[in-house]
Amino acid sequence: RRRTGTDSPCRQTVGVSDGPCRVAKSSAKRSGKSLWPGKSRRKKEDEWKIGTLNVRGMKNKEEELVKEMNERKIQILCVTETKLKGEGEKVLSNGSLLIFSGVKDGCPRQGVGMIVSECVKNHVRNYEWISPRILLVRITYKSLNLLLLACYAPVDSECMEIKNEFWDLLDDTLRMKDKDEKVMLLGDMN
Repeated sequence: RRRTGTDSPCRQTVGVSDGPCRVAKSSAKRSGKSLWPGKSRRKKEDEWKIGTLNVRGMKNKEEELVKEMNERKIQILCVTETKLKGEGEKVLSNGSLLIFSGVKDGCPRQGVGMIVSECVKNHVRNYEWISPRILLVRITYKSLNLLLLACYAPVDSECMEIKNEFWDLLDDTLRMKDKDEKVMLLGDMN
């Protein structure tokens, strides 16, 4: 149920590009002053775009999602209502990694996933399939430890027992946070 990231030549880079990943070079003068008042100086490769989308079923949509991620320069995309069965991972056409969690059997419904770009996937430390509604992904980049939670909450019309079960499970999952991790809750909270 857990996966550990491996070393790669892209280990120090982040981003979506048409070609291989590379470290961007800063043309800013190193005067010691911030380029933006009130903000620390950041390099372009240190900035990630993160998005979330309710896809209402992943069947035949993977290439479209990859294209949108490239056009919008999104490095991490949380997808909800994937309607995929089971748990797993899949490498997509551009090298991105889709990690997903869905129902084990029966009618395909619910489901969450996370698509990480080719270079960001090298920073994935591990992940856990918590339920068809919750997926946990841990990412380490430089000294930053992120805990990303992809969530798909039950709709308001769902019975109270199912809603309480989801919120209790989410609460338990948040307690799994390491002391030095920053948490990002992504998805469709209905």
